[in-house]
Amino acid sequence: MTHDRSAGKCPIAVIGAGTMGAGIAQIFAQAGHPVRLQARKRETLEAALQRIRVNQDELIRHELLSAVDAEAARGRITVTQALDEALAGAAFVSENIPELLPPKQALFAQMDRLTSPETILSTNTSSLPITQVARDTKHSERVVGFHWFNPPHLIPLVEVIRGEQTGDGAFDETYRLAKTIGKSPIRVHKDTPGFVGNRLQRALEREFFYLERIGTCSREDLEVALKQGLGYRWSVVGPFEHADLAGVETHSATVSFLFPLLSTDTEPPALFADLVAKGRLGAKTGAGVYEYGPGEVDRILARRNTMLIDFIKVLKKHPPLRALGPA
Repeated sequence: MTHDRSAGKCPIAVIGAGTMGAGIAQIFAQAGHPVRLQARKRETLEAALQRIRVNQDELIRHELLSAVDAEAARGRITVTQALDEALAGAAFVSENIPELLPPKQALFAQMDRLTSPETILSTNTSSLPITQVARDTKHSERVVGFHWFNPPHLIPLVEVIRGEQTGDGAFDETYRLAKTIGKSPIRVHKDTPGFVGNRLQRALEREFFYLERIGTCSREDLEVALKQGLGYRWSVVGPFEHADLAGVETHSATVSFLFPLLSTDTEPPALFADLVAKGRLGAKTGAGVYEYGPGEVDRILARRNTMLIDFIKVLKKHPPLRALGPA
């Protein structure tokens, strides 16, 4: 079977219907693709459909989606508990099961048997090596990383990752598909653990946790420094651009002085172990680093989403100065 993915209407199978799977199914459907969303439990699928409706209502309130288009998109989504039914006729598969390598390997071996050799099999892993995920497939050239960021219906970035056996066709077609559904894809040419986004995030977090541990700054002020300073600027000017604007020689001198002084910690902060021991696991338990009163988590998430949506509007008004790369 030959699939015309460039037409933008190819059948999509989304395997796993949690927060990520639901948001990914939503975006594909809103872009015009027929989608089959699969999970083993009926209640998981029902929750996914409700999550999609809530996501869309939010976009409608902010005038980024019409009620008519939202309903049409939901009509393109079919849910099923049967893997073979979800995969039947699919041109592209997005896998979104939990981040455990053996279950992913088993699933990809099964999908490899159930799909046409032309079907692209993508994994939404955030850190597992694509090469290892594809280990037990017979057609590993069609296995590609396609990593979305949470919340998937609002964050523009997606990473397209090449495993050691990933073919040019699967790699390039996944990149093109990402662009047609309105995402900002990057090509990750080397199957590096954590890829790009998570490595950058963890590197910054290491210094963040270190500075709090040695008492340089309060955790609240550290978060202000990131959200109102670096994060604010990095959303429009990246590190290489910043070096050019500041002067490469000046930037190089600063880096030369500071790099040897940065944290080299290789363990999570002791604070986390202490919190876990006390059962303070974060928002889901009502307390983690911070306390969360009734309704506070919902207010935080609503504010986060509103700000991300506002930024989507800014990006539409001010597209990137540099192209996202060749088609």
